[in-house]
Amino acid sequence: MPENLVGDRPASSTSTTAKRNQKSDFQQAWKQYAAAAFGVAGASALASAQTPGQHILYTPADIAIDTHSSRQVFIPIDFNHDGVADLYLIASHFTDFFSGGLGFAAYGRITASVGGGNLAITSHALPKGMIIDKGGVFKSGQHSIAYAGSGSYMGVKRASTAQGPFVRVKNKYLGVRFLINGQTHEGWVRLTLAPKGADISGAITGYAFDTVPNEFGLAAGQLGGRVGPEKLPAASAVEDAATGSLGMLAAGSAAIPYWRK
Repeated sequence: MPENLVGDRPASSTSTTAKRNQKSDFQQAWKQYAAAAFGVAGASALASAQTPGQHILYTPADIAIDTHSSRQVFIPIDFNHDGVADLYLIASHFTDFFSGGLGFAAYGRITASVGGGNLAITSHALPKGMIIDKGGVFKSGQHSIAYAGSGSYMGVKRASTAQGPFVRVKNKYLGVRFLINGQTHEGWVRLTLAPKGADISGAITGYAFDTVPNEFGLAAGQLGGRVGPEKLPAASAVEDAATGSLGMLAAGSAAIPYWRK
């Protein structure tokens, strides 16, 4: 996938007109960057990555997940919008027929797939405010996070089953560690999922990461405030899980120092 490039701009003067132009130029560049970045995923996420905190990059989203398909659907999560997926969520559906077609069993599964030195906590869903690096064991590879199944034999329906740490969640978090230029960053993905028969459906409603490498202490759902195990984020710094929230886009020129890092 092509890289997304945004040119840097020289600092403007301190006059009122220059400040207004600076803010306008920044917002325009930001919109162009976001539109290009979200072409990678091809999903219905809101096309703007946010910088509401000191150094937390947040992307609001509304990306549908549904296992009701005859094929595997790969959903990439690109935290820093560099055109390379840091994590995949895979939605799969399978149907097996047996006894000469007298019976069948159907299954839906959502899998988290991480590799290339990236890791995720897949054993359980994190609640809002949980410090990610204290939330569980980080693992690589592919791990089932939600599963549902049902079937019938000779017209008699079998009991449905649903299991997995994310099979019934509303605004819960998947904790992630991933590499940028060989350095570790922590992030989170917010999910809402529910089973129905042999299928699981829901949405990714946002994701974010700490842009400072090798810094630990990010909380699930955190958008701003200090990051670190000794300084927990204030309640106001943890977003309230509003789907597609515009967050702090109004930060405007105040975010320019971050943009140039």
